[in-house]
Amino acid sequence: MARLEICPHLKNCAYQHFEKAESYLDVVSTFARLYYVIEGKGQLNFLDQRIDLAPNNLYLIPSFARCTYIFEPGLKQYYIHLDTLCSNGLPMALNFQLKTNRPTDEFDLQLIKKIVAVHPLHALRNAKPEVYQKKDWLQKEMGYRSAAVRYETQGILLKLLSGFILGTNPKISANPHFHSITPLLQFIEEHIGHNLTLAGLAAQSKLSKPQLTQIFLALFDKSPTVYILEKRLEKSKTLIVNTNQNLQLIAEQCGFKSYSYFCKQFKNAYGLAPLKYRHSH
Repeated sequence: MARLEICPHLKNCAYQHFEKAESYLDVVSTFARLYYVIEGKGQLNFLDQRIDLAPNNLYLIPSFARCTYIFEPGLKQYYIHLDTLCSNGLPMALNFQLKTNRPTDEFDLQLIKKIVAVHPLHALRNAKPEVYQKKDWLQKEMGYRSAAVRYETQGILLKLLSGFILGTNPKISANPHFHSITPLLQFIEEHIGHNLTLAGLAAQSKLSKPQLTQIFLALFDKSPTVYILEKRLEKSKTLIVNTNQNLQLIAEQCGFKSYSYFCKQFKNAYGLAPLKYRHSH
């Protein structure tokens, strides 16, 4: 089996100071995010856990992780957005067991300052994910001024990412079809409110239905159908807790054709009907 390599690629980076409170709800990105907190407070809510931001810590939000961000007034931080595809075509988060945060030292801070200084034009043009994630420029591959800058940047990113790795994912093995999965995961996130069928996903990924099912079982221990159901329930839970939207509308937005079916699946997953879950949170 070929050696697994992480191939990081920078998308955006900058210093950020929040003069007023900001919250970004139910954000799912095809790229990963690193946050280095200088001072101030905030929260990350993802993977069914709440993480309180603290100074001198580095936080990793993997690609395709559904997250709600709460930044309080006075928060100062550096952010880095990056692709973390590996040599087998899968994101880093599927290939490795990862921490969500780690303490930093002065060397980490100097590396982060270096990458921001080397790429001064790569700050986000708009800080709101619901705006910038729809822009074409976010999807364009960033060019480097020279090969030296590229390798320096990738070296810094690898050093920052290495501190999050706990070990390799034992489920991952060589599979020539893994390269088809990352674009498909993006397609699922972007069309979670639509009718997604196994046949349609197989056609989208240019795989047979058995091949696609085999890959999902290997990566996620679940079929594509169950994976999609869980993604829909995750999104609905976030909207139920963080908005006052009508529950039937939430069910429709998350791809459930029947409200009664949505309520049944939601209660099976979280132990409470949607309305009771909202009242208890």
